[in-house]
Amino acid sequence: MTTERVLQYPNLLKIVPYLSYSKRMELSKVSPEFRSIHSRLDYSLKTMSFSQDYGAISEEGPIEVGSGILKVESIEYIFEYDENMDQVKIKCLLAPELVRFSNDKSIIRRYFHYYLAASQRIVQHVKLRESDSPFRNLQSLKIPSISWTLNGAREYPQFINFQNHVFEKLELINYESIVLTETQVKSCKHLVLKKETIYQEYTVGNENSAIRNFYCILSNMKLELVLGLNYVESFILLCNRLLLDTLHIGSSVTAIFIKEPLLNVWRTLLERYEDSRGTFMGSGHRKCAILSTDNNIKVAVFENYFGKDSNGKESFTAIKMNNNVEFDA
Repeated sequence: MTTERVLQYPNLLKIVPYLSYSKRMELSKVSPEFRSIHSRLDYSLKTMSFSQDYGAISEEGPIEVGSGILKVESIEYIFEYDENMDQVKIKCLLAPELVRFSNDKSIIRRYFHYYLAASQRIVQHVKLRESDSPFRNLQSLKIPSISWTLNGAREYPQFINFQNHVFEKLELINYESIVLTETQVKSCKHLVLKKETIYQEYTVGNENSAIRNFYCILSNMKLELVLGLNYVESFILLCNRLLLDTLHIGSSVTAIFIKEPLLNVWRTLLERYEDSRGTFMGSGHRKCAILSTDNNIKVAVFENYFGKDSNGKESFTAIKMNNNVEFDA
């Protein structure tokens, strides 16, 4: 027969700092005694997520929206702005029966700032969706990693609050190309860019020019691109960028095209890289092109398979390989 043993207060004080913030909050909900200890001890956060819709544009700039979602590790807070009451309703899903109200439409951003500052160690990763200037009025931030779904943000520069900071990893989704000119974007160690929309109004010259002016000049250590493209030539330009020795192993480019008979990526690759020992290999319908240079830099290009969810599109990925990898033709 087992018996429950109550953890003594001194031992509890030693254990609490090693518990995650989420676990501490869950225990605080069921134990007033634990809640008292939790509220008096520092904590460190690993991840946060902040989502806030874009507001309307006034003469003074974007209007802040009171609605959104804030996740502090796994603890989720819901903010809902009521136009009739002109108040923001605040609810934590850990205790949904407890509801607070605020007259301040910026309350969600203030919560976000509070937890950024309250974490004893720097928050390691922050995930953002939309939001005009989520770091407004904060200075000298040092967050190592940010993933931001911009959806065509309206304010630039985006990273003015991170002066003299070099990101370990920066992921931008549905961005405007102008953000690629910001110092913090160009200097981050690992840059991930995802923009799957295919702008069919592009002519071949315009698309190639955009690729050269914004993407081929990026000098990050590691680069991952996922782009919607119209022309194979644009993909070729990006493959050429991977074949330079400045990019680290694992850098990649994924191109998404609208499927059409005249778009023959494999044939174009074979023709273009014939002098670079381009070879095709694989079994069945799976193909792989191995591109290489005289410096023995290798790039593998393979087709991605969507299954039944292709929506009339096809996709190819080029990834920079280890120079020592051997391939059988």
